[in-house]
Amino acid sequence: MPYFILRFFLLYYFFACIFTLTGCSGESFQEGVVARVNGEPIYLEELEAFHDEYYYMWSHDLPSDLQEIKSSYGDILLELIVHKLISQEMQARSLSVSQEELAGQEKKIRGDYPEGQFEKVLIEEYIDLDLWRRQLKQNLIREKFILEVLRPGIRLDVEEIKEYYNANMEDFYIPERIRFVHMTSPEENRLRDSLDFFGKNGELSKTKERFPEVNIGQYEMRIDQLPQILSRDLDVLEPGQHSSIKSDGSKDYYVIYVLEHKQGALLKPHQVYDIIEEKLVEKKLQQALHLWLEKAVINSKIEINQTLLRVIASG
Repeated sequence: MPYFILRFFLLYYFFACIFTLTGCSGESFQEGVVARVNGEPIYLEELEAFHDEYYYMWSHDLPSDLQEIKSSYGDILLELIVHKLISQEMQARSLSVSQEELAGQEKKIRGDYPEGQFEKVLIEEYIDLDLWRRQLKQNLIREKFILEVLRPGIRLDVEEIKEYYNANMEDFYIPERIRFVHMTSPEENRLRDSLDFFGKNGELSKTKERFPEVNIGQYEMRIDQLPQILSRDLDVLEPGQHSSIKSDGSKDYYVIYVLEHKQGALLKPHQVYDIIEEKLVEKKLQQALHLWLEKAVINSKIEINQTLLRVIASG
């Protein structure tokens, strides 16, 4: 489940609850501790490290009556508090993220970069590798919490699917579309030759191979979203027909070959079942998370070193 769900609940509930119930001075905290969650400390150096790395990733949508704690330090602290609560819940259930899982996820992320580029990106963005790994582990713990703690309690029945489908039927209508080939070339004769070749064999790959200097692409677009320069021809052409060769206003010529008209259609419930299920599950997970966080906050001892927090936020 996307992290924005956590953010939504934090802004809606967490500020009002935590900062009202746990106003603590810095006198009861050991040096360098900015908060405690059921006795487990959150250290200032941890807060500052995450702040330095992720400051620009946070949105600025806090309510106006929370100006005193509007700084990004407050956001990061809430992130760390929620992580503590989730981690403690996972420990109570004997659930964890293994080193193998962590290494596997890191390997997967590194695989999206050319060899040697991952470290280069971290250096260029001033991201500490150890801190990045800690954040990666936090994300994996949160994902496992959602999947293994909250998700098993989510239930859907057929009536809920039908009700959602009937209430959102317009979302499942596919408008009329057209599939066509668009060819461009600075040489009119070569464009005509490629058009004739394609018209005879109908194979796009062979046409591209035979005429590499001609730019050939296949597209599928909604009728109501066609570019004006193309709609005049596409509105009148039938499948198997093509436009005349025209200048595009620069040095190139172009031609359009229509492949297929697709009529608008309303998808049936069974065709969109997975989509509806995903939306409803996400909504129910949000509600489940809301309830879980509410209970976790009420049943936990969360202490905020507001004196230290104000000092670092104003500094």
